[in-house]
Amino acid sequence: MIISVLERRKEIGLRRSLGAKRGHISVQFLAEAPHLVLPGGVAGCLIGAGVTWGMCIAYGWPPTLHWWVIAAGLGATLLIGAVAGLYPAIRAARTLRRRPSPRSSRRARTRPWPSQQSPYRSGERESATASFM
Repeated sequence: MIISVLERRKEIGLRRSLGAKRGHISVQFLAEAPHLVLPGGVAGCLIGAGVTWGMCIAYGWPPTLHWWVIAAGLGATLLIGAVAGLYPAIRAARTLRRRPSPRSSRRARTRPWPSQQSPYRSGERESATASFM
């Protein structure tokens, strides 16, 4: 999440300059954190249930798996994700507003770089095509 904050500084600054308050930025990052950890929590619960089921069958025990165990695992995953997303959310909310730079409004460079130029200069191209005709 910290990397996400660092990579999205421009976006956060732009949102702040358009009127988003610190609370809006915090809520955005706190809402993203559970979405990032939930697939891992679901995968962990499925793997844990599969290993438990397999061990029960291997030892001849009756396989039992209570629903509250899976719910507790998912709840712990979401809680840890929310706590882990708290610091990045606070850091993102403290990002300063950005002014649009004057260079961002200019058009992109239209001439190719020297390494991308044609091997013919404009005069050589005309004479080369005229000699073939």
